[in-house]
Amino acid sequence: LELTLSTAPSALAQVGQVLAEHRTGVLSMVTEPGPEPGTRTVVLRLDTINPGRVIAALERAGVRVRTPLAS
Repeated sequence: LELTLSTAPSALAQVGQVLAEHRTGVLSMVTEPGPEPGTRTVVLRLDTINPGRVIAALERAGVRVRTPLAS
């Protein structure tokens, strides 16, 4: 799962809250500078084979999901 987040500390906490609500664990995480100033790209490997519900919940929470795209 590839996300674009703001550099605000609360952005990653918001993602963690959504994952906790869906009882989805993080197996690994990588962060790097984002495509625009003030953003970072976060790549998450999740403990689920079907992340569709998590992606939809993240998007409802205002998180920009870059890949995979929700269908």
